[in-house]
Amino acid sequence: MKYTGKVFATIAMLIVMILWHVLYIITDRAEYLTYITSKGSQIEIFTNLFGLMIALWAGHQFDRATFFSQKDALTKVFNRRFIDGKFPKMLTQARKGNRELSLLVIDINQFKQMNDQYGHKYGDTVLQKVASALVEQTRKTDIVCRWGGDEFIVILLDSSLETALSIKARIERTLANDEITLSIGCAVYPHDATTVDDLMKAADHHMYKVKRGQ
Repeated sequence: MKYTGKVFATIAMLIVMILWHVLYIITDRAEYLTYITSKGSQIEIFTNLFGLMIALWAGHQFDRATFFSQKDALTKVFNRRFIDGKFPKMLTQARKGNRELSLLVIDINQFKQMNDQYGHKYGDTVLQKVASALVEQTRKTDIVCRWGGDEFIVILLDSSLETALSIKARIERTLANDEITLSIGCAVYPHDATTVDDLMKAADHHMYKVKRGQ
């Protein structure tokens, strides 16, 4: 997802500047021609540049606020708040288009023991590696989210069980070199459930079955 606050703020500022000049020309062309050759126009150039800088700063602040309202600060993937609003829309999209949607619920094995043995900085690194692997091995249309603690979810639009399992295998292979193992549960709309809550329950139940089998 792109953040375009800086772009919109700059364009808005440029439009205001252009409109001012156009209106000035329409109102009094002769006076405008006199004005643009005066010192006043030079002062205006600096004023406009300052205005553009303010617009860029304001747009950057807007983008920053938007980013942190949607993303997890540590892993840079989407957070639970964003998914609470996005998941129902994706499910509605799948329902209207008569399409499948897969959900992966992911838990890091022995994460508490890692934190206890190696410290929280090591645990943070593990979370970042898992998030990176999830983003790397999923498609651009998929949504990766840190659900909380050491749990992640991935929403796969237009994904059958076979596609979901293929992505699951790629994720596990990517993390094998770092000796990080995951318990991954999967549920597919509309075969396993037809609502957000029921899909979450089905994938979560499958994940715990996998974890008990470790």
